[in-house]
Amino acid sequence: MDRTHTISIAVALLVSGSLTPAQSVVATPAGLRLETTEGDDQLAMGWHFGQARTFGSWADSRHQYCDAELATGQPRVLRAFGFRHDYTNFDATTGNGRSWTQVTLSINELDYSAMSATFANNRVAPTAVFGAPVSWPTLSGLPATKPAPFHPALIFPFAVPFLYGGNKAILTDWVFRGGTLASGVWGTQSVWYALDGVTCLDNMSTAADLHPPDNGCNDPAAGSGLGARMESAFLQFSKAHASSPDQVVIPVTSWFTAPGAAVIQGIGLGGSPTGVSIGADCNNLLLDFRSRVFLHPTQASYAPGAPSPTLILRAPRNQVTLGLDVWLQAAWTRTSSNRLALTRAARVRAPAGFGLTDVPPRKRILFVSTSVNSPTGTLTTEIDTAQHPVCFYGL
Repeated sequence: MDRTHTISIAVALLVSGSLTPAQSVVATPAGLRLETTEGDDQLAMGWHFGQARTFGSWADSRHQYCDAELATGQPRVLRAFGFRHDYTNFDATTGNGRSWTQVTLSINELDYSAMSATFANNRVAPTAVFGAPVSWPTLSGLPATKPAPFHPALIFPFAVPFLYGGNKAILTDWVFRGGTLASGVWGTQSVWYALDGVTCLDNMSTAADLHPPDNGCNDPAAGSGLGARMESAFLQFSKAHASSPDQVVIPVTSWFTAPGAAVIQGIGLGGSPTGVSIGADCNNLLLDFRSRVFLHPTQASYAPGAPSPTLILRAPRNQVTLGLDVWLQAAWTRTSSNRLALTRAARVRAPAGFGLTDVPPRKRILFVSTSVNSPTGTLTTEIDTAQHPVCFYGL
């Protein structure tokens, strides 16, 4: 079944110097009109906009984006490519206007499995479809509608149509040059712009709850008021993910203990939001040692406020690992008192049916370079693990 959702919309395309209504568009993912799941901050792993924020975030950059969601066997004639703004409360950080002296876009078909970090290898008989100065507006406050309305500045009309066969992924190759910010000098740093993104459904995740919910206390040498804590999330990667195929993955990290301190991370299958006092600083012991508890000794970073190394736990994705409460808590010696201290605990549960439903994969990869002349790019995040832009192809 074709998972795309084709509808007619009234957006302005700059064609031959005049404004012309678009015929129709196809959106990937297919949630163009699903306002409860598209169009706002649907966070996969706590990142605002995820990979959607990286487009247009540098004065000079190159992006290659591989999108296989239209590979349904249906040929199409593509005439434009576009984004929309995120439904967020825009401020000076997320809505800072910008202009480039030149943005170029070429497009070609590519086997999704062949996508690599070497830009030239991904260009298979590309067609140059766009080349012009581009300006994105300064925004403030919430958009007028949810999802945000289409804005002509985020639409890239093709100079020539692209004939898409429908069996391979679509590779778009973007080069941004000569960028300036509305607020002043851009320099070499990234400055986000909040484009709408959507969570990849082949990587479902659930964030941990912190107990106690307030900031608690941290080591004075940690240099943060966020409170010493543990963090984790359950992640179910797609079967095709090379590092953890068809597994439940639990990254475990402790934060804001003393720099360089010995830290014992505890991971258990039982716990309590109130716990019991053992005379330690900061928090009660929330792990229940009557259940199975795994203790992992590690050392915090020597940089104030930095985390300890992340422990990665993996388990087969099956009904045994679903629905379990996993509790995480760490201990260290507090600098100010030379006493045992306990971090806030994190509790995370893989919900029923987690990763077992037949959800369509989000086959998207994005490589970025902050140098337009670099032969290679880097992943902004892991493949298929975060927010990807909501994309629109004009037909």
